[in-house]
Amino acid sequence: MKKKTPIKMIEAETGLLYRFAILVIGDSAAAGEAVLGSCAAVYRRLTGREDAGQLRTLLLAELYRCCSQARADYQQSAVLTAFPAAAADGAELIASLAKLSPACRADSVLCYACGLSRQEIKLIAETDSKGFTGGKSC
Repeated sequence: MKKKTPIKMIEAETGLLYRFAILVIGDSAAAGEAVLGSCAAVYRRLTGREDAGQLRTLLLAELYRCCSQARADYQQSAVLTAFPAAAADGAELIASLAKLSPACRADSVLCYACGLSRQEIKLIAETDSKGFTGGKSC
């Protein structure tokens, strides 16, 4: 079986990355820019030896840093537009997310929307910009 290229592996994660970014930032343009910037930053640092799981962690860690420091105004309508199938309770959830700080939203979204464990979230939060764990999270 042919190994996926780093570009193909990144492309496979863009849906998850955008969902994470729009839920955390609350602005579709800013979310798109955050995903693009994060993907480019990670791609420049790849060695070619990363597997899909490692790449996903690096991408989410870079995006986590970017989103948790975002200064865009949280637009609930933009988030609801990104999730047209959200039920009425989805609107209530998004309103609750809007009340949190970007860093708290990032942790909550990783846990509840992305389905990551607390251990995985801690790994993402502690992965520094060079891909090493144990770094300071923002």
